[in-house]
Amino acid sequence: MSTKKHAKNSPQVFTRSGRRESEATEHSSAVTNHIARHNYVIDWKGVKVIDGENNTALRKLRESVAIAKERRVMNRDDGGYQLSPIYRP
Repeated sequence: MSTKKHAKNSPQVFTRSGRRESEATEHSSAVTNHIARHNYVIDWKGVKVIDGENNTALRKLRESVAIAKERRVMNRDDGGYQLSPIYRP
């Protein structure tokens, strides 16, 4: 199931216990965690693909480099390729 289908994309009114429960729940993706924990609405129409690549190995490498370059990232991992620490900012 895609993240977009899985995410409840509407603001919710939390009680204190509801907020604690939402913050403690581990969702299926980092995006759904962000929505639930910060009561955030994702602008799905404004989403942009950063880069495209048909070659799987090269795509994983590019993904890993893009994650390493980004300081504010929601990713739970470092991408599909383990970069050497010398490439980390």
